[in-house]
Amino acid sequence: MIGNERRAYVRDSEFILDAKVSKDQQHWECVEITDFSASGLNYSAGGEYKVGDILWFDLVVHDFRVLNEPLIKVRGKIRRVDRSESGNSYGVSFKNLSMEQQIRIDEIIQHKNKVRILAERTDL
Repeated sequence: MIGNERRAYVRDSEFILDAKVSKDQQHWECVEITDFSASGLNYSAGGEYKVGDILWFDLVVHDFRVLNEPLIKVRGKIRRVDRSESGNSYGVSFKNLSMEQQIRIDEIIQHKNKVRILAERTDL
């Protein structure tokens, strides 16, 4: 592991997100989000990024497509890199989130938690 900054926030790792990442907002790579929280995210990708890189993320949350706001655009800074033979995993903290973006991310996490609780209650 490169970098060692880990955060303790409420996380949701069961989100279904479509995500793309870019260094320049012109060339995009599709990535797999493996963890998502109000402070950042973890993702896996084939591209090579390093600790300190500032990236742009386009996130589409499947549960929220009906709200006419399917896309969340955020900036993030890579805090850690885990390299393995199967691919690279990156820990990212969000940078300069607007209040609207913070609220939107919190709403998504809260909604997903409510859906999970309801599903658990109806699972007999």
